[in-house]
Formats: sequence, structure tokens, C-alpha cells
Amino acid sequence: MKTSLTVTVALSLISASLLLAPAPGFAEEKEKKSDAPSIKKSESTEAAKKPTPFRGKVATVDATAKTFTIGKRTFHVTEHTQISKDGKPATLADIKTGEAVTGSARKGEHDQIHAVSVYIGGKPEAPKKEKKE
Repeated sequence: MKTSLTVTVALSLISASLLLAPAPGFAEEKEKKSDAPSIKKSESTEAAKKPTPFRGKVATVDATAKTFTIGKRTFHVTEHTQISKDGKPATLADIKTGEAVTGSARKGEHDQIHAVSVYIGGKPEAPKKEKKE
């Protein structure tokens, strides 16, 4: 009886230690899971780099600061900003208060909004294709 009790206790201790000890395969899975959020962060930074469209009427233009405002958003014009009017190249000086503009922008340093492209008067429409009958 003493022997069977000792064997039972020994087997119970071995079983408990196996159940409570993490298996190496599970540890690797946890490490992989912990890497997943960092991948998502890099994807979200890539998404933040994509330009976002905007449109509206210009409320203010500040040539000194190289900015224009639509509503509550201030857009910064950089050397990379492409500005056009009537399909031709233009400059910040061509943007007038009250004028309709469209374009795209992305967030820059210090949460500033950097204009990527600006179409004064709206983006020119592409020529319509004739339907074939």
C-alpha cells in the first residue's frame, strides 16, 4: 500500500510539473504574437504616409508661413507640393481667399498637414470617352 501511494504521489507531481511548465513550442508562438503588433504599427505608419484627399473653399492664405486654411485645417505648402490651375502649373500666390480648391495631403512633422497636390478651382475633369454603340 505504501508503494502504491508513493507511486501515485510521484506520478501526480510529475503530471503537475508537466502541466504547469510552458512548452518550448508555446513560447515561440507567444514571441510571434508579440511581434504582430509591431507589424501593425509599421502598416499604420505606411497608411499615414498615403495622401488623403481634401476639398473646400480657402479661408486664409499666408504667403510668409507658406500655408492656406480650409475650415479649421491649415495646409503647409512645401517644395514638393504640386499646385495647378486650369491644368497649368501655379504657385501659392495664385491661391486666393474664397476660391475652391481640391487636392491631397499627408501628415508631416509635429502633426502638420503637408499639401501634396493642390488644384485651384478643383481638379480639371478628364475628357469624356464616347460610348460605342
